[in-house]
Amino acid sequence: MLDQVTKAAVIRKLPVGASWPSADTWFTRFFSFTHVENTGVSFGKFQGLGTWYALVPLSVVAGVLVYRRRLPDSDVWLNVASGLIVAGALGNVIDRLHIGHVTDFLDFKVWPVFNVADTSVFLGVVMITIHVWQTERAERKARQLKADIEAGSAADLEAEVGD
Repeated sequence: MLDQVTKAAVIRKLPVGASWPSADTWFTRFFSFTHVENTGVSFGKFQGLGTWYALVPLSVVAGVLVYRRRLPDSDVWLNVASGLIVAGALGNVIDRLHIGHVTDFLDFKVWPVFNVADTSVFLGVVMITIHVWQTERAERKARQLKADIEAGSAADLEAEVGD
């Protein structure tokens, strides 16, 4: 909802290609709101196939929803992450199907212009990445502990047999 509200405000208040604030200040050298119509994919690549690009995020949404059904309700971290990805993907799909392009407006000057939906997808992916990393790390520690215990038990058994 935040994505659609912010995009509507940008469309209503800022002409395509315009930035706000428009004055060249120290602040605007780092950030401004810049209205961009993106008919391509991430970072504005492959412009011109706006509605066709709705199929990719819809596939991602379907995949995340199928995956989410396997998650326990108690896994809040992954449920929030999957919710962020689905919400962000749908926010941009709504744009593509409704107006034929995605409205981008967050311009940090060192990165392509993006929007709230993009931020949502990014945060969801980061959360899943952190979760996978932590899970693999915990599993690696558990395997190492098991190996250490087994090695210790074997050494104790050898010591008893030798006595």
